[in-house]
Amino acid sequence: MLALAIAAVAAFFALDLHHVLSFETIKARQAEFVAFGEHHPALTVLGFLLAYALSGTLPLPGAVIITVLAGALFGTGGGFLVASATGAIGATFGFALSRYWLRGWLSRRYATQVRRIDEGLARDGALYLFTLRLLPVLPFFLINLSFGVSAMRMRSFWLISQLGMAPGAFVFANAGSQLSRLDSLHGVLSPALLGSFALLAVFPWIARALVRMVRRHRSVS
Repeated sequence: MLALAIAAVAAFFALDLHHVLSFETIKARQAEFVAFGEHHPALTVLGFLLAYALSGTLPLPGAVIITVLAGALFGTGGGFLVASATGAIGATFGFALSRYWLRGWLSRRYATQVRRIDEGLARDGALYLFTLRLLPVLPFFLINLSFGVSAMRMRSFWLISQLGMAPGAFVFANAGSQLSRLDSLHGVLSPALLGSFALLAVFPWIARALVRMVRRHRSVS
């Protein structure tokens, strides 16, 4: 499994895929992406699922760009639904890979980290994972693999990931829907686009405030 992971990461950079997953490429090939999505919607959604599954199990960049691309292809609403659903499934795939194939090795190799995760779950319960999803302070794949060796159930992991990733998916899909409409310098100053970048800027602060509010409510109750 380790050899396959190394080979996949090496192939990702050897094939120059990290340049494909960029804002510049999305803008330059926007018409091609949109045309393909319109003619092959099922295949496009499957492609998003595969992309999130890979980014959820391997240290590959591009999860945010994938969400932006979903917004560029399907608009804010459609992009949010596609990115939110396939992102949660891809994350759960990484969780399952860790739990059923790598759990023994990860538990031995990272015994201290696994103990800290279990302590966090015992202290905060589902809020522990929800906070990590809402505040992207750790890489996407690392959260999935780490919780695979924890005591959390897979169904709970999927549900909490779905909820915690939803706000970010909406923000980035909304930004992608606005970026896809840029065809001149005039569009740079459009209210919709400026609003999208404003959401990107304030999202971490809103997420922190939401986490504090939930924790305060738990302590009171």
